[in-house]
Amino acid sequence: MMNDVITLDRITKRYADFTLDLTMHVPKDTIIALVGVNGSGKTTTFRIILGLAKPDTGNGTLLGADVTRLPNAVKRDVGAVLADTSFDAVFTGDDVIR
Repeated sequence: MMNDVITLDRITKRYADFTLDLTMHVPKDTIIALVGVNGSGKTTTFRIILGLAKPDTGNGTLLGADVTRLPNAVKRDVGAVLADTSFDAVFTGDDVIR
């Protein structure tokens, strides 16, 4: 859709013991949460969205750019912290981002 900031269309990523199979659209100004048990594909989904992992099949966009070839302009506008909870409790969320 035209106002989607994230689009994943029939994305698959296969591992020996798991296959991610996902279609999702996230409209502008929407907050989402990916919730699931360990190994359900949450981190893989974010890695694909951020261009850190290539899907086996399907198409995806982030801010209108193909997730398999994200331009630097898009990369500069996006930030994420994945699977690391080792932050010192004295830091604020703003401190961690900086």
